[in-house]
Amino acid sequence: MNFEGMAASDISDWLLDRTGRAMMAGDFHTFADCFAIPHYIGTFEGQQVLHTLADLRVLFEKVRSHYLSQGVTELVRNCIEADWERPGRIKATNVSRLIRDAELVQRPYPILSELGFLDGTWKVLRSEYAISDAPVHSALMSGQAVANGSVQ
Repeated sequence: MNFEGMAASDISDWLLDRTGRAMMAGDFHTFADCFAIPHYIGTFEGQQVLHTLADLRVLFEKVRSHYLSQGVTELVRNCIEADWERPGRIKATNVSRLIRDAELVQRPYPILSELGFLDGTWKVLRSEYAISDAPVHSALMSGQAVANGSVQ
């Protein structure tokens, strides 16, 4: 894809669309192509660093399994603000909605991401999730242990 001349918000929306479709389809390869490794993820509960593609795959599978258990049928994610930090770097905020048959599964939550142009494409470098009402989802993102649908 040619990114020249694109607005920061369009690049953010492109990544949101690509990663959302890949997550819902179970397409780890496409999903992984959108993330830099190592990758930092923060939440209110803590943070984790994904050091390898294997770490990213584990998180992908856990989040996908969580979405399936919640009956998520659609991810609706929209960039609400994106600005160039410097050439090749964007800071973006999006709001994510998890939908089950036209009904919200949990309250919408914002994510602050840093995007970088690496290896000829845009990738997510780091993400900070503000998930306030879904402790299992937040725990998965921060790397906390989750068993039987509850945080350990």
